[in-house]
Parts: sequence; structure tokens; C-alpha cells
Amino acid sequence: MSSDVEVRLRGPGSYDLARKAVAAMEQHSIWPTAVNFELWTHVVADPQGPLAKEIERIISGGESFTDNVADELAAAFLPKAKLNEQIRDAGDARADSEEHPPGNPVTPFGRGEDPRGAGGLRGEYITAQFCRRDP
Repeated sequence: MSSDVEVRLRGPGSYDLARKAVAAMEQHSIWPTAVNFELWTHVVADPQGPLAKEIERIISGGESFTDNVADELAAAFLPKAKLNEQIRDAGDARADSEEHPPGNPVTPFGRGEDPRGAGGLRGEYITAQFCRRDP
């Protein structure tokens, strides 16, 4: 469905779809932010879809349509936001994995490794390697 919306926004009737999205936001007193516009464009394009039903549930329940609510809806229903969320989750999972446990940071020398041996990075080595001044 979302690719259909992307196509419709670049074809005949695109301005009509955009106007309907803005009108729907105005009718429900929703601020015309970029995230809200994208959400409501999908709602107008597919008024019986899962996003439209969830927004209707929120509005009819009297909940405030805050930026946080919009961000949560975008993460759950919009493909770009879903992808960003999946990328963040994958990064979090990697950070939590055995390969990169907390307390064993990745350094320029590998995972917590000191090129001079155990004991952590020595200040003089860091100064010599990273704060070098060229004549």
C-alpha cells in the first residue's frame, strides 16, 4: 500500500491527495508536521487500512495526537520509519551481542586492545598517535 501512496504522490491527482490530507489534519486539529502529513496522506489514500483504523481509534478515544504518538504510528505503519526502527534495533542487538559486550569497547586498535599490552590505552601513546602536530 505504501508504494501505492508514493506513486500516487507523483502522478495525476497528487495535489488532490495532498489537499485531502491537509484538510483531514485540519478537521481533527492535527499540526501539519512532516510526519503527520505522511501519516495522513496514507490515511486519505487508504481510509479502511490499518493505519486509518488506528488513528480513528486514537481520535475517537479522545487521546491527544502528540508528536510521540505520531512517531510511534510512523514506526509501526510507515515503511521508511519501520526500516529506520529495524536498523536501530539491529544496532542495539549488535551492541548487546557477545562480540561487543559492554565494558569492552571497540577502539582504533580492536576490541579494548592496547598495542603495548594489557593495562588499557596509555595517554602518551594516544597523544603520540592522535594529537601529532606536523611541522
